[in-house]
Amino acid sequence: MLTLTSPSNNRKRSSSGGRGGRATGNGGGGGGGASSSTSSYQLLPLVIVDPSRFDTLREWGRGGWPLPLKQLTEGLRSTKRSANYEIYKLFTNVMSIFPPKEDDQVRIFNKQVEEDRRIVISRSNLNELNKVLEEHDLYCMDLLHVNTDGVVLTKKKAEKVVGWAKNHCLSLSLVPLIKAERLCVPRESLEIAISRLKEQETLTKKPSQNLKNLAKDEYETNFVSAVVPPGEIGVKFDDIGALEEVKKALNELVILPMRRPELFSRGNLLRPCKGILLFGPPGTGKTLMAKALATEAGANFISITGSTLTSKWFGDAEKLTKALFSFASKLAPVIIFVDEVDSLLGARGGAFEHEATRRMRNEFMAAWDGLRTKDSQRILILGATNRPFDLDDAVIRRLPRR
Repeated sequence: MLTLTSPSNNRKRSSSGGRGGRATGNGGGGGGGASSSTSSYQLLPLVIVDPSRFDTLREWGRGGWPLPLKQLTEGLRSTKRSANYEIYKLFTNVMSIFPPKEDDQVRIFNKQVEEDRRIVISRSNLNELNKVLEEHDLYCMDLLHVNTDGVVLTKKKAEKVVGWAKNHCLSLSLVPLIKAERLCVPRESLEIAISRLKEQETLTKKPSQNLKNLAKDEYETNFVSAVVPPGEIGVKFDDIGALEEVKKALNELVILPMRRPELFSRGNLLRPCKGILLFGPPGTGKTLMAKALATEAGANFISITGSTLTSKWFGDAEKLTKALFSFASKLAPVIIFVDEVDSLLGARGGAFEHEATRRMRNEFMAAWDGLRTKDSQRILILGATNRPFDLDDAVIRRLPRR
């Protein structure tokens, strides 16, 4: 321990030498006392702590600071440096691991990290299940082989799983296996309970959270709010009066191909159409028919307008249009509903047409039915308008059913 001195003019003080030595204003020796006639000095302690003894210092500090100097330095004087201290100096507390730069090695690296993550979560899940089984005097012979992928078990969730598995076991087994007064829960019962927990968590999750995970960039994220799940609309064909011929046509053209796609996979004559146009005077039920179609077909419903695909930045309209179809392909089967389609896909070549609007229309039609469009792509464009003759000729060609 070292000591620093501080001058004190209002009173005299002397200090005697100790085991750790001292320092005074007169530079006195190690054994005798010293005093000054004009000014005295107050001894202030300066403690130099061994870095390997921070844990001891932390233990002493739990009682509250400040601690007496004697108590604080009592253990440090008699403590020897750890034998592994020289080895600890070779390593730092923080180690940075940089992923490889080559694409092949990056894929292998990411695959290994994901596999390690799965193993860690699986071990934690099995530990939680084992603790709950022991608390309730249960056991499972094949617990180490239980598949817990896709779920993270806390104690509360593990108790749910064990309870469901116990009920499943007792309901199916006429003579349950009991060993050492402990009920044996089979592995199949635990896996069925885990799958039930997964389904429950999937239902309770917000749809927007799942959709955000599907969006790969900021452009696809713009369409998350435009997706309407089929169960949220609540309008059916029975809620619409008349229009029986239109309902029958939509049932054959849209609902049946989306529910039974295997019936329409062979031949060009049976291939489902990619576009349907609803037109008529205002107030005839075009938008209401589109809502009912989304509910009856059981498909995701994306409602877009002109403001969804336009941007103040030049070139963003094409990127948004491309992102619309790439995002829709992940939600297939899906219906893209374009209300007032004439405002978005009107005839090209007008005197007041802007270049950005023209490029957006070209990108929309290329993604809709272009060179790279797949026949198996289950995306339907449903347009509604009261001015069908203002549409572009290429758009009308892509809307064979009207």
